[in-house]
Amino acid sequence: MSGIKKAEIWEDGLRTDPTKKSFEWWYFDANLDDGSTIVVTFFTKPPSNAGGAPKPEIQIVVTKPDGKKLRFNQDFSYSEFKAATDACNVVMGENSVRGNLQKYTLELHMAGIAGTIEFERIAPSYSTSSKGHPKTEYFGWFCAIPYGNVRGKVTYETKERSIKGTGYHDHNWGIININDVCQYWYWGRGNAGDYSMIFTVMVLPKILGGKHVSMMYLAKGEKGLIADSGHLDLTRTDITPPTPKVGHLPKSLTFAYSDDLAVEFTLTNPVLIESIDPLGNETGLKKIISHLFSKPLYVRYNADLELSVEENGKKDSKKGKGLYEIMILR
Repeated sequence: MSGIKKAEIWEDGLRTDPTKKSFEWWYFDANLDDGSTIVVTFFTKPPSNAGGAPKPEIQIVVTKPDGKKLRFNQDFSYSEFKAATDACNVVMGENSVRGNLQKYTLELHMAGIAGTIEFERIAPSYSTSSKGHPKTEYFGWFCAIPYGNVRGKVTYETKERSIKGTGYHDHNWGIININDVCQYWYWGRGNAGDYSMIFTVMVLPKILGGKHVSMMYLAKGEKGLIADSGHLDLTRTDITPPTPKVGHLPKSLTFAYSDDLAVEFTLTNPVLIESIDPLGNETGLKKIISHLFSKPLYVRYNADLELSVEENGKKDSKKGKGLYEIMILR
């Protein structure tokens, strides 16, 4: 078990050169008290086209309490995009996101949706990055808000709504084609009682050995408990073998972490938030060839969460809510 590394404001600033081979995005999601979900992502370009020209884009998905989904996408010219390197300060046209790890403000002014959303951190930021990167290919990830409060006012369907709930924010970047180094992954986050968690299990392609790469973060209130790689296992799914496939995706997942703390958690009763083709931005012959050799799919769910944490023979069990995604690239 390792402690939570101190996070720095610059880690949430621009980390790549969008004019070169790279990808980068700032992701926010919020579970609101009225039962709806809002997901907002600022992209420098489509992740599936790291080698392409800059193509700034904002994607917003609102899932209403009845399950109806509203999608709002807008592309911007590169001249309309600005991003600081010393902090999160990203501008796309009239839209922006600014923050200092503790608090973030999103200003949205798009066709069909507009408003201000504020995220305020509760659980400590999770840092895995360092200044500078090798010139070889890499993937970077930084979680500024593993769990926090959300409030604001948003107008869509011609109605202004005061919103309140809880949320999450992370930042991803790199200079690698993700589908070259990953067969599929599970990623998620959750909150149960005063526990906040993030997890991922990534399966490498057979050409790279087919190994599982994992990560586990756990905090209790404002205290970090776990920030670790390599001790998390996916122990059960409702399919055998536990390999997700298009048309046959697991509806429950159980994970176990074992080191100084013993942690087990299960996600059940998923409600679909998003389902897309991660290579959807590809066109023409490139898209045809890609789909000949793979069946890519990205799905994201809200789910019920059951968590148990055992330390020094004492077990603490809690129930709460989680969000998880499955990305299939091969």
